Amino acid sequence: MVAAIAYAVKNNFSQVVLAVHAKGNLDNVISDSIGKDVVKKIQKGPTSVIQGVRLGLTTERIAVPFLGDAVFVAAHTSTSYLKKLEADHKCKALFYVPWRDEELAEFLVRHQSHEIKADA
Repeated sequence: MVAAIAYAVKNNFSQVVLAVHAKGNLDNVISDSIGKDVVKKIQKGPTSVIQGVRLGLTTERIAVPFLGDAVFVAAHTSTSYLKKLEADHKCKALFYVPWRDEELAEFLVRHQSHEIKADA
């Protein structure tokens, strides 16, 4: 999330969308990463995070909460849901957080993309 927010700030996007399959997927790994308080806030609606960038939540059943362009973070999503996110006209940049290493390798090849490693 930090990289996506930094990218949004640097490229003048004011919105970041966290995409997961369902709200239940926010527990554990994701809440440990972005904080339980942030998870609680985005479950209720878009919230301001840093330097004016609003963070919102979308799932396969919850629509993207923003009308304008946004940076998307797809966390542990299926290939079919990832394709839907990529096709969304609001998605101007996509950060993909795979569940398995094999998924990342496939994504990098398919999109001629590169890996951004999080700081330990």
